[in-house]
Amino acid sequence: MFEGIQHIRSDYTRSRKVYAASSVGGVVTGTAATQSRTLTVADRCDRCGAQAYVHVVLPGGGDLMFCRHHAQAYSAKLSEVATEIRDESEKLDLSPDRG
Repeated sequence: MFEGIQHIRSDYTRSRKVYAASSVGGVVTGTAATQSRTLTVADRCDRCGAQAYVHVVLPGGGDLMFCRHHAQAYSAKLSEVATEIRDESEKLDLSPDRG
C-alpha cells in the first residue's frame, strides 16, 4: 500500500508493520522508528471517525490516524509527506468466511 517507503522492524515493533519515509521533499530524513504504542479501539480515523488502523507521523511532529479505507485513499500523498507510517490493518479479519 505504501510504495517507496522503507519497511522498518525492531524488537519493539516486531508484531506491527512500521514504515518510515526515506525522504520528504527530496531531503533525507531519519529512518528510525519512533517509540510507539499499539493502536486501540479508542483511536479513531481523523477523516470519518471509524476505528483507526494506520498512524501517520508528520515532519513537524504532528500525527494523523486513518481507517484502512482512508489510509488507502490517501496513501500516495501520505507516502510523500510522512516521516513514519504505522499500518496495523493486519488486525482486520477480511476473510470471506468470517462471522
